[in-house]
Amino acid sequence: AAEERSAARTKYIEERVKPIPNDFNALNEAHLVSLVKEYHKQLAETEELRYDVEMKIRKQDYDINELTIKVNDIKGKFIKPTLKKVSKTTQKLQKLHKPKEEEIDFRAHLKQSTNKFALKDEHKDDDKVNFREQIQLKSTKGEHHHEEE
Repeated sequence: AAEERSAARTKYIEERVKPIPNDFNALNEAHLVSLVKEYHKQLAETEELRYDVEMKIRKQDYDINELTIKVNDIKGKFIKPTLKKVSKTTQKLQKLHKPKEEEIDFRAHLKQSTNKFALKDEHKDDDKVNFREQIQLKSTKGEHHHEEE
């Protein structure tokens, strides 16, 4: 098969390419110019043929791709991408272990600034009135009055 291809190639080249004369010194200038023009013309024709064939092949490839897309659309078969396997069990376990009513401290995520702008979180218990203690005191006083009578 390879020998047949090489033989066909050499035959094609012999048919298409004009043989180069052996003795350039014997030719006059006009004959050399005409020879160069012939070779240039032949080169331009072969490049034109090569370009035409290349464009024909590109168009055929494009048409083939378009037709395969149409066939896949009609059949409903698409090339499915391979997806990475992700274990969903770890995500579900993380959701279960995560407390739902978690108090979010937004100030923890902020950039620290100087103390003159810092918020003070100190709660003064002295300002707040503890009603439970007052009720307990009243109830204990009421019990003492009943015991004395």
